[in-house]
Order: sequence, then C-alpha cells, then structure tokens
Amino acid sequence: MIRFLADACLAYYIVSGCLRREPSMDFKAAASAKLQGKSDLEVLTLAAQEGRILVTQDVRTMPRHFADFLNKPNHSPGVILIPQNTP
Repeated sequence: MIRFLADACLAYYIVSGCLRREPSMDFKAAASAKLQGKSDLEVLTLAAQEGRILVTQDVRTMPRHFADFLNKPNHSPGVILIPQNTP
C-alpha cells in the first residue's frame, strides 16, 4: 500500500478530499505527525522513516532540500509537489 505524509504547508482540503474520494488511503495529516515548525530535513527524514511519500506545496525550497537529502545518501519513497495555484 502506498502511504502519504502531508507537509505542514499542504492545504488540508487536499488531504480531506483525497480521503473522501478514497477512504482506505493511508494519508497522515501534518497535525497528527506534529510537523508544524519542523525543518524540511526533519520532515523528509520522518517521511522516509515511515516509508511515506511526502506531499507538499513547498515548490520553492523542497525540491532543493529533497535533492540534498538524497545525496547524503538517504532513501525516500518520494515527494509530490503541488503548486499553490492548483485548483
């Protein structure tokens, strides 16, 4: 099963909409993961430790931090970037 982790900057309506469409989806909200105030590296580390794909709207800094994270070397299931202006 694919597992997801919502970044703190991800609009909650995206998480709730995904869960409404597919209730069996394993999509952990940022609040339940206590991500508020965590650095990108901390968020990426948590997602990797839990085997979750990080879903974020942070298209400005997360791509660079994700590349740095993978160059350490670390393993990650991935990151999904959703621009803020996505309807």
